[in-house]
Amino acid sequence: GRVYELCIKSVPENAQELEADLLREFAGTRMISGFYGWGGTASYESGYVKYELLTAYPESAADWEAVQTYLDEHHTGDKVERYETEPNEDYGIEAQTKYRIVPSEELTHREKFELSCELWSLTGIGPSVEMLESAGASIANAHNALERAGDVTLDCELDIMDVIAANKYILGVDTLCDTAKKNADVSGDGTPDASDALAIMKEVVGVTTDFAES
Repeated sequence: GRVYELCIKSVPENAQELEADLLREFAGTRMISGFYGWGGTASYESGYVKYELLTAYPESAADWEAVQTYLDEHHTGDKVERYETEPNEDYGIEAQTKYRIVPSEELTHREKFELSCELWSLTGIGPSVEMLESAGASIANAHNALERAGDVTLDCELDIMDVIAANKYILGVDTLCDTAKKNADVSGDGTPDASDALAIMKEVVGVTTDFAES
């Protein structure tokens, strides 16, 4: 995956429109499968990425030696740090030996995430990258702006490609992400089927408008 970071000093009055336009451009290239309204995920003010690659197993130290070798060759100055965690008797957690990457200089969120993914693909050591949500914001109740009846390809357009994508899913040829599956299920019965594909076709050729039978 790849992360794109947009940094702003203040929120413009038309923030929601700007965000929607920007993300629809990405959606049009099918680079993303869903996006949420302004502030629906991380706050631009208080959100941050916790950047650590961790393992609780001391015997994996040899893997971290390989990581350090790779960092020396490709990311000069970044270091693997070994440390001990504090025990927590209240939760029955013992002290553990862990490892983390300490970058040589301040990295942006995007750079941190991309380095984590780079090391993950090369070493199999999974990254721990967390984004805090803004106060009161939850992705669970945010509006997914890519939800649109019939738009199975998630390109913000309704055309014959959506009919093809729906039929491929129905026939078991292709899979769909949750957003695409919901868009394909225009009847709202929980499962995209042949009647949904036909309904999308009628919408595309102009037999219906907003999926309402004339």
